[in-house]
Amino acid sequence: MTGRSGEVGRPPKEARFTGARFTEARLAGPRKGRHRTWARRTAAHRTSPLLLGALLLGVSLAGACADGDASGAGTLHVDSAGVVLNSYEGADRPLRMQTAAAYTLGGRESGPESFYQLYPRWVDVGADGRIAVLHSQAYRVEVFDSSGAHSMSLGREGDGPGELASPSAVVVRHDGEVGVYDYRKRAVVRYAPDGTALDQLPLTVPFNGYQGMVGTADGLLLLSRTAPRGAGDVVQRVLHLTGTDTVQLGPSVITSAQAVQYPSCGMRITLPPLFAAEPLWASNGTRTAVVTGPEYSVLLFEGSRLARILRRPIGAEMVTPTVVERELGEGERWFAAGQECVVPPHEVTEARGHAALLPVVEALAVSPDGDVWVRRRVPASIERRIDLFDATGAYRGTLPGADAPFPVDFLPDGRVLTIETDALDLARVVVYRTEIGDGPP
Repeated sequence: MTGRSGEVGRPPKEARFTGARFTEARLAGPRKGRHRTWARRTAAHRTSPLLLGALLLGVSLAGACADGDASGAGTLHVDSAGVVLNSYEGADRPLRMQTAAAYTLGGRESGPESFYQLYPRWVDVGADGRIAVLHSQAYRVEVFDSSGAHSMSLGREGDGPGELASPSAVVVRHDGEVGVYDYRKRAVVRYAPDGTALDQLPLTVPFNGYQGMVGTADGLLLLSRTAPRGAGDVVQRVLHLTGTDTVQLGPSVITSAQAVQYPSCGMRITLPPLFAAEPLWASNGTRTAVVTGPEYSVLLFEGSRLARILRRPIGAEMVTPTVVERELGEGERWFAAGQECVVPPHEVTEARGHAALLPVVEALAVSPDGDVWVRRRVPASIERRIDLFDATGAYRGTLPGADAPFPVDFLPDGRVLTIETDALDLARVVVYRTEIGDGPP
């Protein structure tokens, strides 16, 4: 595993309903350009004992930070537990990115590249550069080498060993083992590097696969979600599962879901308020970035230890009817049995309500070298930007979000994987060579 990005802007997202099965929802705002780029959203759990104190200290220190220096290191503070607070107070430092597409995977009529619908959790990269793509509709995993050549197919439909009944996420472990979370089996279906089926791994925490998994040296990282069958509190936690322990990374995020009626689409669904903060996370298997609130505050964990907090003074915007219309565009687009329906913004707001603040951060990615990518909103604008921090936490600069591909994953040599969807809604994995330098695009 070389990296996993969080979800861009929460949608697209899946939901299940009584009486009908809806497989996707996303914002139906106007498209820009020819394609859409995506990035990648129990028993008692042990939370890092240093976390709460570090967060409280970070809040108190942030107000005392001076302007960031020209080097990008910003203002540094270290608490008694060794947690470093990086706070960069300066204006955006423009960066430019040059990209060249190396190859694409998917969108073909037949064969191992016949997948056409993709989510970030359906793509993962191993330490050796192998790319695993979950072809959910075909109940199999297609494995490609780092050059894009197909090497093997894993799995088939069924309930037996090595078979897939309801696959929802794929992971490649550091040792080359491939795992697929099967929602119906409530277990990870495992394959050895040579494709041999292994014993499946049952999971004992609530998990649906919708924000993916990341393999670590001794276990799995995932987002656990505890939710009632109907309305009520939804509790989400980023967990590190090992053979002997379960460690929570960052605080729990609790949202209150309620039954929502959308008359224009004739459907009823349980949803949280619009723009309610949800956990965002990304990891390269060693370093994990987590955001749990609407503010620009990125927690960086080394293994299971909170090591650093990245902050920029970009305030979360108050949600107003104008903000709702700007962010939703035409509205929420829902798909069911191949049919599309768009719920207009005013109906969404009346049915769901909304959070008080619009989350600043939309997505995260962590490179093999430990660099952190943060895709964020720009207040009072539909513009998006991407902040880059190096492995030491120093702010490198900011890319224009409209032009720079945001990583779903990385190859070991630093090439970037994205998921791009064309005008016909056919999704492909695109691998880019990138070069980032100072200066405007």
